[in-house]
Amino acid sequence: MQALDRTQPVLPVTFAATGKRTHDYVRHGTTNLFAALNVGTGEVIGECKPSRNGKGFLAFPKQAVKPHAGKEIHVVLDNLSTHTTPEVKAWLAKNSHVHFHFTPVGSSWINQIETWFGILTRQSMRRGTFASVNVLITQIRNYIDSWNSEARPFTWTATADEILTKVHLVQTNIKKLVANNSKWCKRDHETLVLSDAYRLHWDAEQRLAFNGRSGLTEPHSDTLTAAGPARADGVRRPAS
Repeated sequence: MQALDRTQPVLPVTFAATGKRTHDYVRHGTTNLFAALNVGTGEVIGECKPSRNGKGFLAFPKQAVKPHAGKEIHVVLDNLSTHTTPEVKAWLAKNSHVHFHFTPVGSSWINQIETWFGILTRQSMRRGTFASVNVLITQIRNYIDSWNSEARPFTWTATADEILTKVHLVQTNIKKLVANNSKWCKRDHETLVLSDAYRLHWDAEQRLAFNGRSGLTEPHSDTLTAAGPARADGVRRPAS
């Protein structure tokens, strides 16, 4: 996450005017937020790290699972490479009660923590100004504390059938789009071929005209004009 500070103070929303902010900004640095959402209670555990690597990631689940000692713990996460380092795999082997479940590639949005990240961005980050990384980290921690004070679990409002119906609809539309693009690529290729044929025909006509004026003859030049090749717009020129 970026600690962005506007070059001018942000003007707040008033009764007669919208909020205003400059288009340019100063970037003071970044931090990496590791967060976990308890789907049963809605509580969030979060920690900011200066870098995002296997070592930094492994320290976070170790901390997150401590309050649940003696229980089977299932963790849903995406396919980031830092989630499958040799150190992480060795830790999972030693802690058989912790199970990692990876979302399909490109489908991290189904993970509920991603929903929470979106809420954090909209409510606290997007319109914020941060003079330093420490200010950004403090803002994130304050938001997590505020969230946990009234934490509630997310509730799915869409049924599995509704979700699958939308997935099938998207798949159908993508297939139509790909097929349509393939058809247009083929037509563009045909147009290019016709354009080349028209260019050859036009060049042949110019050479014939020049040779006629100069008294020169060109062997087989008449064979290029006899067929009357089509123009790029599909209109066939009359044969010479």
